[in-house]
Amino acid sequence: MKPPVKKKLLWINICLVLAVLLLCPAVVNKGSGDGLLLWFTVVLPALFPFMVFSGVMMKIGATQTIGHYLYPVFHRLLGLSENGCYAMAVGFLSGYPLGGKTAADLLRQNAVTPEEAYAAFLARMERYEQLEVLDQNWEEEKKRLRAAFHEDNYLECIRNFHAAQQGREYEYEHLLVYFTFRYFMRSYYDDNILNKAQFAVAGILMIRDMDALRFLENGGTFSVEDRVDVAKLYSKEVEHSEENMEFLEEDFQFEDIFAPEQMIRQLFFAS
Repeated sequence: MKPPVKKKLLWINICLVLAVLLLCPAVVNKGSGDGLLLWFTVVLPALFPFMVFSGVMMKIGATQTIGHYLYPVFHRLLGLSENGCYAMAVGFLSGYPLGGKTAADLLRQNAVTPEEAYAAFLARMERYEQLEVLDQNWEEEKKRLRAAFHEDNYLECIRNFHAAQQGREYEYEHLLVYFTFRYFMRSYYDDNILNKAQFAVAGILMIRDMDALRFLENGGTFSVEDRVDVAKLYSKEVEHSEENMEFLEEDFQFEDIFAPEQMIRQLFFAS
């Protein structure tokens, strides 16, 4: 099936922009410098008061009060919570980067309970347990995950692992870059960019659980070799099977545990 004309035009424009960036480096450098100068002299001074205001509102706990007044409108239009309404308003007033940071800060403040964290872990495990087993080591890994984690210790284990890995967060960033680089272009054929983002985040969440298990079994240590072994095990089970990939892609569309708001919340369990 031939891709539609609009899709072809989109990718042609993207390629043209990349070509300009590569063929006209002097113009690109000058434009970048002018943009940074504009940000420093105009944008930052204009947005700084909003940054201070937002920080103060969060510190004194006024975000929910402000969100309460915005809730009737934003909830009806976008289905947002009261905190989400406040973050959206900050984004409108001071730019989407600060809006995104505000949303992340609010998620961190909205502490998850051990019961909620463990329930999310079980829901993920149930879906990954449905995959075709390609390696006996994967089968053993699932059993060890089930045996090691329970409602009373799961969230604590994840947070202890996260605290011990301060300075190594870039390793998860590299994994996200890999997943995005490898699978993003598939959206050219199915127009489902969200699905590719869900695959990347779900992979990070599952790998994080497996990492925490190694950390627990090793008595509080997690080496680079452990990182490689876990990533290889996950990749062999999930990425080396087209059937398993298709199964997860279908789950991403219909399972609540993989809904974007749920996955974002799970990412901040360790915070």
